Amino acid sequence: MTKKVLILENDLHIALQIAETLERCDAKVVGLTADKDAAFAIAEGEAVDCTALSDRSSNQRTAAALRACLGIPSILLP
Repeated sequence: MTKKVLILENDLHIALQIAETLERCDAKVVGLTADKDAAFAIAEGEAVDCTALSDRSSNQRTAAALRACLGIPSILLP
């Protein structure tokens, strides 16, 4: 089953690398944002299965909020 993934990343270059990695794992990227409000809107509207972000990302708080409020797990990639 294909997982719907929301990428939380500020840096477009890193986001593209994450997207390429996810596509090799049969995941579907349904959005890319660094904005907390947009992340919640996309997560709820697209029925996101998980979020993905760099382990150095400044968006780890947003990922934690999505996990706490909506139960959406995160994937941290190097």
